[in-house]
Amino acid sequence: MLRAIRLSLVVLLSWLSMSAMGVAESSGEKLCLDMVHHNPGEPLFDSQFNDPKLMKNMGYNGKVFFLFESATLAVDWREYEPSIKMSQDEIAWTNAKKAAITQKYAQAKAAGLSVYCMSDLILLPKSVIKHYNIDNSFGDISQELTASLLRGQLELMFRQFPDLDGIVVRIGETYLHDAPFHRGSIKDKENAKTIIALMQILQDEVCIKLDKTVIFRTWYSFDVDQKTYDTVSAAIEPHKNLYISVKHCEGDFQRGNRFSKVLGTGRHKQIVEVQCQREYDGKGAYPSYIAAGVIDGFEEYKYMMKPDEMQSLREVAATPNFSGIWTWTRGGGWTGPYISKGYAEIWCKLNAGVMSTWIKDTSRSEEDVFKEYVEKEFGLTGNDLKQFHKLALLSADAIIRGRRDLSARTDCWWTRDQSMWRPRFDINWPTELRTEIIRQKHESEQLWGEIVTLADSINFPDPGYADAVRVSARYGQRLYRIIRIGFDLANLTDNINGNRKVIDKLIAEYDIAWADYKQLKADNPVCASLYTDLAGNSYKDSLREFVDSLRIKPEDQ
Repeated sequence: MLRAIRLSLVVLLSWLSMSAMGVAESSGEKLCLDMVHHNPGEPLFDSQFNDPKLMKNMGYNGKVFFLFESATLAVDWREYEPSIKMSQDEIAWTNAKKAAITQKYAQAKAAGLSVYCMSDLILLPKSVIKHYNIDNSFGDISQELTASLLRGQLELMFRQFPDLDGIVVRIGETYLHDAPFHRGSIKDKENAKTIIALMQILQDEVCIKLDKTVIFRTWYSFDVDQKTYDTVSAAIEPHKNLYISVKHCEGDFQRGNRFSKVLGTGRHKQIVEVQCQREYDGKGAYPSYIAAGVIDGFEEYKYMMKPDEMQSLREVAATPNFSGIWTWTRGGGWTGPYISKGYAEIWCKLNAGVMSTWIKDTSRSEEDVFKEYVEKEFGLTGNDLKQFHKLALLSADAIIRGRRDLSARTDCWWTRDQSMWRPRFDINWPTELRTEIIRQKHESEQLWGEIVTLADSINFPDPGYADAVRVSARYGQRLYRIIRIGFDLANLTDNINGNRKVIDKLIAEYDIAWADYKQLKADNPVCASLYTDLAGNSYKDSLREFVDSLRIKPEDQ
């Protein structure tokens, strides 16, 4: 009750503050955008979510094209300055890129979707940088020439790509894996002056002059510092075409990261980013249902956040800032695991489908929305639908306990994408905390057993989905068994000799678990690619190196 009262006051104060400062209030249809986030430097994902007609049928009203499908890359700068010298290779590459993305934009437009592209700033062709001799200054927006070139680039983008309805701006990192003729740089990206200068130019050139949309991402720039966010908010006048995009959690999309403190604050319209193919939670290889946690708050927030802090998108939706969502149906991160198109994308589709249904009426319960979407999309009814919902919710419980812990004390970076490093315990942790974390790893393995049992009991009308759910449930069970063993071993290595028999037993169990895990992939075409116990491509400090270091060597026998 106390938390509800405090949050009601927060919402009321937000309304009063925004009214006093002349905020551009959100009204009408909320933005419901999606993006397929392809792995940089790799072939584009073959995914059903690339189909704009499917996305329109799922309830989306806009598509965000990824960085390497951005009009930024295909601008012909010779319209800006005819004397810019482009090589024949650059001209051919630019023309091919323009043709490809023009076709994609047109297809999305024809399906009834608004078209946006995500773009790194500042990003310029090497030929432009050379022409103006700005090798060391092109990333500094305080330079008059840099600002002028950015204005010119924006004007060229929207003129040369008339289907473009808006731009999504990213200044956190710069990816050049699929941009061989460009360079990227941004100076002082976390400085409020830099952010304000960029946002003002974008608002002037795009929102006002062209009546197009700007969505300015906060990630890795001003998403975790409230003071910087407030400074930016106060300096930039709200505009109907200007949105600020914020991830629902701080930092990367990791369980155990705090709910965003800047959501629901300031005087600008906000959209919320939600990753449906969780890069730290298997990338769809195993059940990972996060829509309930995003909408109503993740379980761990009860242990790691204050009662009067916002913990859910439902609370944000009650503020005047809230103007929509932006899901990533596929992608985020690097490498694998990789899933195939179609049935194997079920967990991505479930998260996206629940989110895009809920956004139409945010007063509805997650359970109600889940039932509507699953019955319509997968044909489940009655007890089968109930069991599938239980399975989905259990996946969230199992993941936080297995991968991290409910108090988020475990360093989350021991694994990411398809790689696993050695699990580590803080030497200062008391025995009770270590014991509790290990207990949660065992509990996670038990929950995965329940998930497998539920998966086997559900009668899907489409056998393809039945197969995908049953195989992915076993994938989670076998992977998290490996994880549990790794943590058990890490907890015992302070006293190897005293636990020699236990360690030998665990190593034998580890080898069997890996064999079972690999066999699942060998026996099931729908199975995702596997994790590796290497650290990226390295043996050093990997889970494999750690386990091998504990094995009894022949010379020791």
